[in-house]
Amino acid sequence: MKGNRGVALLLVLWALVLLGTLALGFSWSMRTEAMAARNGIDETRAWFQARTGVNRAVALLASQSADNVLAATIAARAPNARGRGPSSRMTKSVSSSTAPAAYATY
Repeated sequence: MKGNRGVALLLVLWALVLLGTLALGFSWSMRTEAMAARNGIDETRAWFQARTGVNRAVALLASQSADNVLAATIAARAPNARGRGPSSRMTKSVSSSTAPAAYATY
């Protein structure tokens, strides 16, 4: 009996080590699965945002006149001397008597 005194304690300790290892493995597996799901959601969101950007660019380009596609966008976004609104230099019109119609705005 004297030799079997610590066997139960060792068996309980080994059981706890085994259960702890299983719990650690399970928690690592669940964390990995959650990260994979989050990455899939982010990938899908990025794909749809890129597709939306392309469609918006196509719609913008299709709505502009063919002779000067970017003139309206540049004039609308250029700041004036105070940093607000369209620049007076960018939206200044040249009279049609001094310049052809293609050069009416600059």
